Amino acid sequence: MIRIPIGFLWISALVVASQGLLGATIVRLSEEQHAVLLNAGETEGFSTGKSVCFFDKPEQQILCGKIVKSTKNHAYVRVKREEIVSLRKGLSAQLQPDPPHKWELTGAYTPWIATPFTVTVPNYLPPAKEATQTNTLWKANKKLSSSFTSGALELLLPMIHVRAGLRYLQFPTVSTVQSNYDPANTSSYVERSFSGSALGLFGAYDLIRKGRFSLGAGLDVNQSTATMKAQAKNDTKTLDKTIFSIKSVLTVVSLYIPVRYNLPLFDSSFTLGLGGDFLLPLFAMGTPQVTEADSVNGSKVPDAIADAQGVLAHKKNSFGLAIVVGLTYWR
Repeated sequence: MIRIPIGFLWISALVVASQGLLGATIVRLSEEQHAVLLNAGETEGFSTGKSVCFFDKPEQQILCGKIVKSTKNHAYVRVKREEIVSLRKGLSAQLQPDPPHKWELTGAYTPWIATPFTVTVPNYLPPAKEATQTNTLWKANKKLSSSFTSGALELLLPMIHVRAGLRYLQFPTVSTVQSNYDPANTSSYVERSFSGSALGLFGAYDLIRKGRFSLGAGLDVNQSTATMKAQAKNDTKTLDKTIFSIKSVLTVVSLYIPVRYNLPLFDSSFTLGLGGDFLLPLFAMGTPQVTEADSVNGSKVPDAIADAQGVLAHKKNSFGLAIVVGLTYWR
């Protein structure tokens, strides 16, 4: 049996590795097409669109070109017609690192598992038929703290690691009908409608950028608007008036932590972005505005305006969390 020295195997491995580091060599030149054929292709990373430089000696660069066509084992590099005479078979060819993107623009779908604010949709609560006084005309019905109708537009400047953008989300419009508005008019009822939306601005600095992964920190300013109307109506359509109108505008300032992972799409200028936005609300500002014209039941509470002001419970949440699925175009 033939014994191969371990030292020989180590030397062979080093030679193979060093050859891999050298990249490729020129195997054919075409002056008519001003193209160069290399003995390495997509398997070694020499794919279409990549930049390649040619060397006469280590660290002695002659000229550079771009790969215009590649196969598994070969690559074709286009160079200037007047420069191809400077090349010859056997010269070394090295892949050049991709230049950093000047900017990246992302459009994303951003469903919110938890919005940075919460709002409660109330129901109108008519007093009992014989009651002359009651503590409140409202009853909490549903707390809203998530949204799946939302999106964002984001601009990233990779060279300075800064990203900024705007986002929009919307709550579904909710309408509810409740009866027994006026004990003296048995056909009367209250129709309550609610709508809510939010517009946000954000900016962050990427603390970590490693390959396709990035993690940053910054600030998010989110202004949400919640609007509720209660209208008194009856079956004969002789009654139709707004008895309560409540509008609450709340601005929430949050610590913003974006996490991204980008997947290239073929050899194009597009990538698929996956990730999430985590928000830690710091403080909120806003006061609800109430218009009251409830001539039937408004006088049965100590203060109808004060009673309605806190009914939406529009306030900052303990945290915010959104999933980000976006398409990025870069240049």
